Amino acid sequence: MKKIFGIFASILLVLLCVSLTACGNKAEEGTVTRVEMSVNPDIEFMIDSNNKVIAVTALNDDGSVLISGEQFVGLDYEEAINNAMALAKSMGYLMKANTDNYVNEIKLSVSGATRYAKGVKENITSNIQTFLADNDISGTVKSLNAMTVEELRAEAVNTAMVTEDEAKEMDEKQLLKVISASRIETAELLTKEMREAYYRAKEHKISFVEREETLQAMEGLTGLYSTAYSLYSVALGIYSSALDALDEARYNYFVSPESDYQKALAELREKKAEILEDRNYLLTLNVNGEEYASVSLEITASEEEYDQMVDNLEQLGSNLNASLDQLVAKLRDAETALYETYNKLPLPSDFNQTLKDKASELETKLNETKDKFFEEYEKDHKDDLDILIAQLAAEKQKILDSAKTNSNGLA
Repeated sequence: MKKIFGIFASILLVLLCVSLTACGNKAEEGTVTRVEMSVNPDIEFMIDSNNKVIAVTALNDDGSVLISGEQFVGLDYEEAINNAMALAKSMGYLMKANTDNYVNEIKLSVSGATRYAKGVKENITSNIQTFLADNDISGTVKSLNAMTVEELRAEAVNTAMVTEDEAKEMDEKQLLKVISASRIETAELLTKEMREAYYRAKEHKISFVEREETLQAMEGLTGLYSTAYSLYSVALGIYSSALDALDEARYNYFVSPESDYQKALAELREKKAEILEDRNYLLTLNVNGEEYASVSLEITASEEEYDQMVDNLEQLGSNLNASLDQLVAKLRDAETALYETYNKLPLPSDFNQTLKDKASELETKLNETKDKFFEEYEKDHKDDLDILIAQLAAEKQKILDSAKTNSNGLA
């Protein structure tokens, strides 16, 4: 009897462990998990509590090319990761080495200190290792530290979805929800430069609407107090002009297809495509042949040229940011003047209460501004967006076509 009871207890213990493991591998309802994968193209996946990808974002330019035209949203995260790996392989970012001295490295991080996040990371690592083995690719998976809560908080604020004060009150779960909402909103903005320009323009629009509501609250003032409306209106106009100048400069410097930055970036993509093509071709050659040595030298020279182009692009970006800093300084001066003007205004003693009474109305207006902003931004820059999408798609196709021309099995 004791023996039977002991067996029964053991079975119960096993079932309990299985149950706990299953619970540990299921996300709490409403949570979002962030996965960052780097195969040189750096990509971020946001995963919901049903294991589905709800947003995919390129974290560098190679990532923008890779995800262009692809459908990841709605897939189980394991399928999405496998698809991304297959794309990286097809485009030549992952190579079948014909020598023992080349090892592909895939870097991976998963947010959250939960059992679910740990399980996700283990599943993805296992899937990547299986993919590499199945495709005869030598590679390793390197674990990266996930973004800390403070880093998530900074990114949430950067998206212009929440203020610093709001973000301070949020935990990791809430911050990841904010970031994922922003990634969904900016899904069509494939490059980091365009997203940054969008975030700042949205932030400035919200700031202006808040101050505009203060001006509108003054419209009913009469007599001596009507002077306040005129003074604040002038100060707000200067502030608005400073906002517009900064946003326009940022867009023209970093996003416009006609900008020096985007032209340099296009040349960088061309060089990368050339290197990938040469790498793919190299793998078809006899390692002991003369052509292999010749092509290897060409690749080394191209990579050195590419590195120099990257340095030049970074220097160009630094110079452009220095120019933006001057406009940022003017904006801060205009903002300071706006505050000082407001504090000196001859306003009725109950005006602050008037603003408090309008708080709910202001919140509604701000929410409407946030909800409509992407639609307006997309409409204003549709032509440039179409050009960007077409450029990325063409570059991607060029890389894929070059990979298909060799016989190393990457196609």
